[in-house]
Amino acid sequence: MNMLKTAQILLVIAFATLPTKSFAYLLWEINDTAVSEKVRYGPCQDTIGFGGNIIASNIRHNGKCNGDGYAPEVATENGNKFLKFKSNNPNPVPNQRPGKTRSEIAHTGFQLNFGQRYYIGFRMKIPSGVDPVGPSKAFYLMQLWQCSDLSPIAGIRMNDYADRTINFMSQNEWGSASFNREDTGSRDVSLNDNGSNDGWHEFVIKLKIHPRSGGQLSEFVVWKDGVGTPIIDSSPNHGGRNYGYFTWNSCPTKYYNQRPPQHARLKFGIYKDKETGKNFEVQYDNFKVGEYYSNVKPW
Repeated sequence: MNMLKTAQILLVIAFATLPTKSFAYLLWEINDTAVSEKVRYGPCQDTIGFGGNIIASNIRHNGKCNGDGYAPEVATENGNKFLKFKSNNPNPVPNQRPGKTRSEIAHTGFQLNFGQRYYIGFRMKIPSGVDPVGPSKAFYLMQLWQCSDLSPIAGIRMNDYADRTINFMSQNEWGSASFNREDTGSRDVSLNDNGSNDGWHEFVIKLKIHPRSGGQLSEFVVWKDGVGTPIIDSSPNHGGRNYGYFTWNSCPTKYYNQRPPQHARLKFGIYKDKETGKNFEVQYDNFKVGEYYSNVKPW
């Protein structure tokens, strides 16, 4: 497959009054002008946007760090530009949740509205030399978060005891809505080195979030490496499950006696409990969010 020199997020917004019409707006493109923002507030910090930001085409994409997480970085290898997130920084973020490791981009200004279908496409690589994950130390590589005080409603995790096995998950008010063999085939996905593509793997995720049924089932479908048959298919025709939070006080800290917001936001990178002296890293490239599969597929 061709090596891609750009990583981008494509946002497709539909007119409410013209549901059959849409326009495409290029929100993010990492190209030869993309750079890590010069430090504005000191080291990358727990406060979103206070360091670790990426500037591309004059748009800032906010970083966030904790503990021994490095600031998100624009890196280049063999002429290919990508985003790199890693741990085991010898100069940890001072006084910012020292028991955590965080190196993330947080898209706080972009909402994934419930009931609307989205496709997320990206390339992902777990490079050689990372350490296996310790017991009970599974961590997030991507999060869709609805309520800051609760677990993500969907995302990707790195498994315990693993260095290149990831896990797709979802969550609702009653606990995990994680996928099983009945509706997915398998929720665990190996990222062992792909010799034909320099270790990179390519994904498209289809999302349509309904926290409670009301006759509507959620969708969560995943394609990998250009293969036409999904590796995960939790859609209405395959036992689709509802995920997200809906009822009043289900997000009590921020939305006390209220119904939680019916949208999610996207974060990706590393968020985990600290494991002293261990090296973890994930790389992303060609990241897009759009209205159609054809908008975002990286193959």
